[in-house]
Amino acid sequence: MPVPAARDEKPRRVGVYTPSPGSPERVALMNALRDAVRGDMGGDPIFVVRDLRSNGDWAFGVMEPTWAGGRRIAPEKTPLYQRTRDRDGLDGLRTEAIWRRDGARWRVEAHSIGATDVWWGEYCASMPFGLLPGCRHG
Repeated sequence: MPVPAARDEKPRRVGVYTPSPGSPERVALMNALRDAVRGDMGGDPIFVVRDLRSNGDWAFGVMEPTWAGGRRIAPEKTPLYQRTRDRDGLDGLRTEAIWRRDGARWRVEAHSIGATDVWWGEYCASMPFGLLPGCRHG
């Protein structure tokens, strides 16, 4: 059941769901992430979504970036890899992100490219239940 909305505000969905491909929410999430990683990738990637969860106010996703047309991005040719000294600390270009709705817009709260650990664990206690994989709420 939707939460009643204040005047001039869209109702928020209750619970965790996956925004549909092509939906305004999913497009906004990917556009915000694209803006955040453009410098690291050396261009505007297209994201192949592996996992995407939202509750309307917060979102979490795991994506594989590619170039338009599905062309593979060569990690060693990205600015991220070129400036990283410890390349063993990077596991490809898999990108994970946490977004937060800020009024009518989505903004990237935190993200990681090529993480070798579960960096979002520090957010478990402050995020809605079911949004972050592996988090348990007491």
